[in-house]
Amino acid sequence: MKKRTDKTEFRVKWSIRIKLVVMVGILMAALVCLLTYVQITSQQKLLEKEMHKRISLMRVNLVEGGEIVVANLTDRIQRDIAAFNLSAIVETIEHAVSANDALKYGVLINSSGIIYHHTNNPGKARTNATDQRSIEALKANESTFSEFRKDDENLFEIANPVVMGDFPWGVLRMVFSYDKLDREIKNSEEKIVEEVKNMIKKTLLTSLGFLLVALLIVVYLSTKFSGPLIQLTRFAERLSHGDFTKKITIRQEDEIGILADAMNSMALNLKKIIYKNIYTSQSLSEASSEQNYSLDEISALLAEMSKITRKNTDNADRANKLMEKTNQVVSNADESMNMLLSSMKEISQSSRESFKIIKIIDEIAFQTNLLSLNAAVEAARAGEAGVEFAVVAREIKNLAMRAAEAANNTTQLIEENVNRINDGLKLVDRANEGFNEVSDNSGNAAGLVKEISGSSNEQNKMIDQISSSVDRLNVVTRRNSESAEELASTMSVFKVLK
Repeated sequence: MKKRTDKTEFRVKWSIRIKLVVMVGILMAALVCLLTYVQITSQQKLLEKEMHKRISLMRVNLVEGGEIVVANLTDRIQRDIAAFNLSAIVETIEHAVSANDALKYGVLINSSGIIYHHTNNPGKARTNATDQRSIEALKANESTFSEFRKDDENLFEIANPVVMGDFPWGVLRMVFSYDKLDREIKNSEEKIVEEVKNMIKKTLLTSLGFLLVALLIVVYLSTKFSGPLIQLTRFAERLSHGDFTKKITIRQEDEIGILADAMNSMALNLKKIIYKNIYTSQSLSEASSEQNYSLDEISALLAEMSKITRKNTDNADRANKLMEKTNQVVSNADESMNMLLSSMKEISQSSRESFKIIKIIDEIAFQTNLLSLNAAVEAARAGEAGVEFAVVAREIKNLAMRAAEAANNTTQLIEENVNRINDGLKLVDRANEGFNEVSDNSGNAAGLVKEISGSSNEQNKMIDQISSSVDRLNVVTRRNSESAEELASTMSVFKVLK
């Protein structure tokens, strides 16, 4: 870590120096080149302007001198013509051409267009002038000036009319060369080029000295600035590795000091946030673990509840089936009780009919007893003749008494049976009512058991859904727990102080 930090500091230090030197060098070179170009261009333009002024002045002087020469030469020719000294005219023109370096040649043409003398080509003397310039010069009534180029040479011509009194005699055409002026221009241009080269050399030497001084200043400034920048780099390196235990101790009022304060504030804020995140991640990890444990317990309880609910559902289904069978048995018993009740009612009705028969027998016995009494009375009245009849009457009486006694006993037995049948009928009625109530309660209980079975099935489905949701929640909680543990392990990389 130390080796890496030293390597980083060395790299930053020399990177800053190299960047500053290169940047300032490029800027200074560009500035020097720009200033040099501007200075050289301005000086060159100034020199060229002076040269143009000088050339223009020389051109004007040359033209004015040529006009003076042509004017003087015209006066002398006019005087020689007036004095009929024609041989002196040729000498005058030749002397003027030989005496003036700028004068190229001269041509004297009379008014008839015949060349009187041509200094450059004497053979044209006494010939007609057919060139355009000579024709135009003869037509002019005053001095004319024109420039032209011939045989790669710049020339100008001054043509003056030769007049004798009021009559035109001819025209004098004197052609001057700009050769001297061109040489002067060429020399001036060469001097300007040489001057520009000297200026470039001086400027380059000055620029090199200036660049050297600037580079020394840059090296000094880079050495001065590299210390705080290296400290900032070291601090940023620590921050990149999660170390928030150090602090920048730069005390400057410039941009670097502002940057150092900003980085200290940033580190402080990050340290607070990371500390809170560490505490939160630890709390989240613990809460996730507890939540995971609670969800495991809830899942186990739900599984157990689901088993119990399924068992209750199965028992409810079985009870529902048993209640249905019981309801069927009660229904069959109810039908048997109804049949028994009908039979008891019929027996009771038959007992009442037997009671009526016994009553009839009792009445018959009573009537027989009366008849036996009457027979005994009649037998007593008959005397001995009625003794046998009396015996019969007595037997009949005994029979009637026994029939009455039997009828009475039978009546008592029938009455007791009827009473017992009535009591049994009442008991059967009560039992029938009880069986009806049991049947109703059994039907209600069967409905309730069926409803309980359906509710148990729905409850079982809901418990299954809750269990599935708890399982999904358990998976999410496990993921959150793993994420919280991962966050806690990640946050443990940071080194912060409370």
